[in-house]
Amino acid sequence: MLSMIAVNSDAHSIFFRMHRPNDEKRAVASLNPNGWEERLATLNVEAAQAMLQGCFALLC
Repeated sequence: MLSMIAVNSDAHSIFFRMHRPNDEKRAVASLNPNGWEERLATLNVEAAQAMLQGCFALLC
């Protein structure tokens, strides 16, 4: 099962230019299917951010 999320890309140098000035700047990131239950079940914000860090690194 593949999961995807929309990531805010206001600060991204390339994705920022792909949208009209007043549109929301978003990019799609796919999540590794391994560990999806853990990502959805965690109540710890820091742990959830650490799990997603690899996905966001590709967009920065």
